[in-house]
Amino acid sequence: MAVALVICLGCIEGVGRSAMARSPQDLGTGPTPTTPWPEELPHRSPYTELWGPLGLTGLSLVLWVSDRLLRHRLLKVLDPSLMAADSLGAVPGPLGRWRWLWPRVRSPQFPRSLRLPRFLAHANPEALGDGVVQGGNRSMGPMGGAASAESCPSTVAAAASSSLAEAQSPAYADLWNRVVAVTSAAADFDSALEEALQVLGQETGWVAGEAWVPSLDGASLVCSPAWFCAIEGVNLFRQASLDLTLKLGCQPPGRVWQTKRPEWISNYEMESIDHCSRSQMALGVGLRSSVVLPILTGDHVLAVLTLFATSPRERDLTLLNRLAIVTAQLGPILQHKQAEARYRNLFERAIEGIFQVAPDGRYLHANPAFAAILGYESPAAALRALNATDRRLYVRPADEVRFLELLEQSQDACNFECQVYCQDGQRIWVDQRAQAVRDRNGRLLYYEGCLLDITSRKWVEAQLQYNSSHDVLTGLWNRAWFLERLVEAVSRGRRDPQFRFVLLFLDIDGFKRINNSLGYWVGDRLLMMLAGRLEKAISPDYVLARTGGDEFVVLVESAATSDEGQLAAAKAAAHRLQDVFRDPFVVDGRDVFLQASMGIVCRPDSHGDSRPDQPYRILRDADAALHRAKQQRNGSFVIFDAALQSDTEQLLQLETDLRWAIERREFCLHYQPIVSLDSRSIVGFESLIRWQHPRHGLMMPASFIGLAEDRGAIVPIGNWVLQSACKQIAIWKTQMPEVFPIWVNVNLSARQLVPELADLIEVLMDAYDLEGYELRLEITETSLALDPNASRACLDRLRERRIKICLDDFGTGYCSLNYLREFPIDSIKIERSFIQAMLENQRDAAIVRAVIGLANDLGLSVIAEGIETQPQIDHLQDLGCGFGQGYLFSRAVPAEEAGQFLNAGLPPAIRSLPRSQSARHPLC
Repeated sequence: MAVALVICLGCIEGVGRSAMARSPQDLGTGPTPTTPWPEELPHRSPYTELWGPLGLTGLSLVLWVSDRLLRHRLLKVLDPSLMAADSLGAVPGPLGRWRWLWPRVRSPQFPRSLRLPRFLAHANPEALGDGVVQGGNRSMGPMGGAASAESCPSTVAAAASSSLAEAQSPAYADLWNRVVAVTSAAADFDSALEEALQVLGQETGWVAGEAWVPSLDGASLVCSPAWFCAIEGVNLFRQASLDLTLKLGCQPPGRVWQTKRPEWISNYEMESIDHCSRSQMALGVGLRSSVVLPILTGDHVLAVLTLFATSPRERDLTLLNRLAIVTAQLGPILQHKQAEARYRNLFERAIEGIFQVAPDGRYLHANPAFAAILGYESPAAALRALNATDRRLYVRPADEVRFLELLEQSQDACNFECQVYCQDGQRIWVDQRAQAVRDRNGRLLYYEGCLLDITSRKWVEAQLQYNSSHDVLTGLWNRAWFLERLVEAVSRGRRDPQFRFVLLFLDIDGFKRINNSLGYWVGDRLLMMLAGRLEKAISPDYVLARTGGDEFVVLVESAATSDEGQLAAAKAAAHRLQDVFRDPFVVDGRDVFLQASMGIVCRPDSHGDSRPDQPYRILRDADAALHRAKQQRNGSFVIFDAALQSDTEQLLQLETDLRWAIERREFCLHYQPIVSLDSRSIVGFESLIRWQHPRHGLMMPASFIGLAEDRGAIVPIGNWVLQSACKQIAIWKTQMPEVFPIWVNVNLSARQLVPELADLIEVLMDAYDLEGYELRLEITETSLALDPNASRACLDRLRERRIKICLDDFGTGYCSLNYLREFPIDSIKIERSFIQAMLENQRDAAIVRAVIGLANDLGLSVIAEGIETQPQIDHLQDLGCGFGQGYLFSRAVPAEEAGQFLNAGLPPAIRSLPRSQSARHPLC
């Protein structure tokens, strides 16, 4: 292929020299050229005579090679804009398209390494011909169009000769040099366009000019801010252009964008009017003609320039050729300006601080974001301050050294976080990233990187870290952090048998009541005040934490060497904590007294437990001791011992058994009769739960209800009691309808007083076909006080179903007398301790008398619990009490025996009692 190419080039050289030695008339291509032949060309020689015929014979085959290979190869070597400009050449003959390059490639300013071969540069342009589009009022460029040479041979030859002479003239060089100078010195892309418009317009006789650029998405053309105007009165036309977007092929700029060829419009009055024509608007402001020029980079249109004149202007191929060549070479310059503008926008508008640092640490450049992060008014001010000899940017100088070392070692540094000083001396956290910039030879020039203010992120991280180990409300250590310290203490105890520690588990007594009565915000303030007192009361070596709610723990490393010394240290710590509660807490001018119970665990175990210690066991033992302290007396403390350990293990087993009791059907209900004191007849029963434990036998409620409350099992147990009682009422109604109406009382836990309770009872009553009066619900005063609003809403819904409410153990809880008026209460039960002591104690008698009188005045029925003697019945009847229950009548019995009572009438004990002659108390 290389040999064939050499032969082809030689053939073409011979043809060219033969043609140059002859006259153009001999070739039959046109008139004698006016341009003299270059003197340096050799004349005919034997070599020429030899190569000429061969070249003529093989020229038809060589043309395809020159068109396909040489043209692509040469244009690939030149800048990409020349390939696009080459599309302007449509002269017949494969070599005709190179005609426009002659003045450029032979010009002294054109790089010698990129000049065309000699045979192409010295080819006769007239012999090759040129083509110009002629039709209507529009003309394509000097190399544009598709007309053949035969249609206008003289015009083509004259245009080619004129273009060549014009391009080689000093005027072209001067125009090109001026355009290059002003565009290169322009500040940005739009300014470069505007400068180019002004020079081209002023130098070539145009009075106005505008530029169109592709939109960001490349779908349309938009008018650039670049604008040149030497006349007045075109503001309306200019504004219309700025508001306009042009599609591909629409109006002259859109057509030039599509064809990538210049367009000359000699007279707008001759221009055809279509839906997208601006001819009439141009005529309205005095513009009569224009030329439209593309600026190309490769095959991409970078911009479209439009120059206007105020008078019709016939097409000037020489001028058009000059303008086309200039704009063809503007592409690389403007492309550089555009890229520079994009980079400048990124640099100036970036939200990250961007900087350049010399290898010796001097700051070379910075953007506004960099200056703003460090608190400076401008990048220049930041550079002056940072490059000062006495400056100090890094809070830790070692960070600066480390940062530069990282850059030297790895050439880049990412996520380098450190603290720096702002202009005002404030410290901020920053994230720095930088990399080395080198030249082609690998020499280090500078480092460039970015700076991001991460102070807010660091603050959030610190806050999260703090919250992960501290209680948000009190600022004390939280449960998670305390457990870590406890694990460390246990591990140390395993390694060192002499190591001893004490754990004190503290719980505020009755704090729930304070929250409900005074409000949770008061409770929170009390907890914060208590935390402050506790911190002052304990030694700095102690670990104080809030584990949740109103619970606090204190971990004390004991220096005692004996069990007795350790117990003494534990008691001393407990007494110091108790002293915290001696003085009242003042909240909003109100004195609030608190007290706390404590469970204490000493390790190692003084009771000789040989099992390996675990943190959960220590907390479990402390909780058991706390529970025992609350059972004994509020405000006391209990130290965990062997007996309590046994109770704790039994309690744990009991808790496990309790979870399975419902599924295994180990619960049952017993029923204690409620008797009318006037008629000695049974009017109802109170249902009482019993647990038939497989190992412990029949268990009373007091032995497991509290555990069920603490462990959250009371709700399913209470729901089972409700269902069983309703079922039993339905059985009795079916077996003994004649004994009705009677009712059954069911005790409710405070945890059951939720809106869902009313729905459950409605379902049960519908399922067992019960009347509202046949079921009564007993609630305690404390249950109402826990959440009065929720309790009231629940009881109101129950009242709608005619279900009566009985207030149990009246006088022993925290209820206000106001609740008797606000809540839908139907009856009250006097606690058994008052009944048993009323005949011996005047205070108890006064309380019973007051309660019965109050209930009668409010229209409430009264049930006296714990009746065991006839004198008690007589006294209660004298006071106006209508109902009673107790061992005197019957203990709580299984459902079968209670059914026998109903079937047979009164139990023997009831029938033997003397009846009172007083009036019968009405039923409610």
